[in-house]
Amino acid sequence: MKSSNLNGFQHLQETFKVASYDDTIMMRTKQKAMQNHIKKMQLLFEEADTSADGKIDLDAWLLAKKRMFALLFYIF
Repeated sequence: MKSSNLNGFQHLQETFKVASYDDTIMMRTKQKAMQNHIKKMQLLFEEADTSADGKIDLDAWLLAKKRMFALLFYIF
């Protein structure tokens, strides 16, 4: 009986270890996706900031949006 309890405990430990690895992988995947999103947003901002002053006025934003939709239409 004690042997089956020990096997059950070892199985439970392995289950938690695998779940921990899954959480680690999930967090790394989420962080990588967030980093990619930040890069894309920075590129979008840089493209829209036509005056290179760190600001986007309405006209610059509308132009960037128009370019972005044209590019998406071309790609798809």
